[in-house]
Amino acid sequence: MSLSRKAFFKCALLLIILFSVISYALYVSAESTKYEKLYKFLVELKGWKCEDPEGMQMDMPELKMIQAMREYNREGKKFQALLIVGSTSAVAGYIQRTDMNYEDEKTKVTVKEVDGFNTYIFLDKESDSGSISIILNTDDKGGSFFVVSFEGMNDGEAFNIAKKFDWKGMKKETKDL
Repeated sequence: MSLSRKAFFKCALLLIILFSVISYALYVSAESTKYEKLYKFLVELKGWKCEDPEGMQMDMPELKMIQAMREYNREGKKFQALLIVGSTSAVAGYIQRTDMNYEDEKTKVTVKEVDGFNTYIFLDKESDSGSISIILNTDDKGGSFFVVSFEGMNDGEAFNIAKKFDWKGMKKETKDL
């Protein structure tokens, strides 16, 4: 093989590799924007210091997860909003029970339907912290959830803040992600 032919094949191979890398990078870039579509639901809260939203996406066989998260702080109080879309194995821990209450000296758990959404509220009374989970969508493939965690406030105050987010919009947007 002559030197010019070797150079031609090396150049062609390099172009193929370069094209493959660029194509993969464009594919990953397009896919990674799914979580950015969820940022619009992580609204500014008046009177709170709002961090920039963050997100991630993970795709593996039998496991898909998309998350968008934002943190809020005010006078020693913390509030974190997390929007999760995932396959069945990623969200299997959520149950479909409604209308349950449990309370003791240290904890309070409330499961109820609010505006057509199943909600799970957990409060650690000793630390004034807890979480609220709102089931947006569930099906055989998985589901979507809006989860907030809070510190320095009771469950009623945290729930009132959680109601400021657009649950119906989240449900619609996450249905086909």
